[in-house]
Formats: sequence, structure tokens, C-alpha cells
Amino acid sequence: MKKRILPILTLIAALTIGVNQYLLTTVSHALGVKSELAPLLRFVNAGNARGGTLEDIVWSKGMPFYGQELAVTYDDVIGSLTKLAALDPTYGSQKIILTDEQKTRYVKIGMTHKMTCEFCCGATTLVFANGEAACGCQHSQAMRGILAYMIQKYPQKSDDEMMREVARWKALFFPNQMMARAQEQLASGTYTPDFAALVLGLDEKTLKKLGAQGAVTAPSSIPQPEMVGGC
Repeated sequence: MKKRILPILTLIAALTIGVNQYLLTTVSHALGVKSELAPLLRFVNAGNARGGTLEDIVWSKGMPFYGQELAVTYDDVIGSLTKLAALDPTYGSQKIILTDEQKTRYVKIGMTHKMTCEFCCGATTLVFANGEAACGCQHSQAMRGILAYMIQKYPQKSDDEMMREVARWKALFFPNQMMARAQEQLASGTYTPDFAALVLGLDEKTLKKLGAQGAVTAPSSIPQPEMVGGC
């Protein structure tokens, strides 16, 4: 009898672990937050402390919550870049048209320093004060596209949450540059809005594990440089 029970218990344990893994993966996909919950799901499943590395924070994986709507995923950067660029209010082939009220918010967020494509074009913001594109490269188009889309479709999201999504794509478009920036700023304790957006919502303990030497404030609360020169 005992010889018969042991294999049965082993089979039940294996099935339980398998079902648990399946349910965790299915739920994360269904909620559209795989990239945000993946480290936590690994912790629940493996019984280890959350091991979110700097790579996990800087380089998002999986599908964003709006991924199915736009057919984009963090895992297909090139394909997603093209689709997001098409939504750019200035150059996009499928331009998002914003109302005056929406455009005011678009300009406010789009003029945030470093929330742009400075690594390839030297631009310091996504847009000018009148809402026109500050740069025409495809990276900039895609970042403006997702910003405009968020403002139009998800107006309940805060400015900081919208900047976090722009920053996630920026980090995937410029992976090495953003990783270097992350390492430098964690060590110095001085942060720019793009990296501050990436770590938005992380608790102090997690930030210290990443090596943060100082508190990271919300990207919208970081002082912006004054304008230099004229038009």
C-alpha cells in the first residue's frame, strides 16, 4: 500500500506545481501586465525574494496593458517602433488628433527635459511649446505616438504614469545608453525624469537593492532647466 501511495503523492505534487505555474502565467497575460509582475510571479512560484534586477527595471518585457489594442509588445522593439511612430500627431501616417485640452497636457508632458531621443538627435524635449515635434526621428515619433495615445485613451492615468510608459520605450530604443544612465544616476543620487519614471512606484528597499544613493522623486517633480536663448 505504501509503495502505491508514494508515486501518487509525487504525481499530485508535480501536477500542483504545473497548474500553479500555468495559472500565474495565464493571469499575468490576461491582465496585460506581464512585464511588471514577472519578478513577483517568479517570487511566488519559487519561494524566493523578489529579485528585480536593474535589467528588469530598465528593459521591460512582455506586453503592456494596451498591447493588444495596438498590436505592440516590449519583446518586438522594431515592429512596435513602427506602429507607435504611425500615431505621432505631427508625422504619423495614422496621426492622433488631440483636443485643445488634451494638447495642453501633451505639451506639458512632452516638454519634460530628457523625456526624448537626445541620444540620437540631441533634442532635449519631444515637442516645442506650440506642440510641434522637436525632432523628426522615428524614436521621437514613437514616443510622441504613445504619449498622445495614452492621453486620448487613458486620460485617468497620471502624468507620471504616462512618462513611465514613454520612458519604457525610450529604454528599449536606447538600451545601452539608458542602462549606463541608470547606473550613473543610482551611484550619484541625482536623477533625470526618464530614469525616475522607470523606477516609479518602487519601494525604498527595492531601490536600495538596485544601489540607489538617494531618494528618487516622481519625474514630474524634478526641476526643469530654464530655457536658454531665443527663437
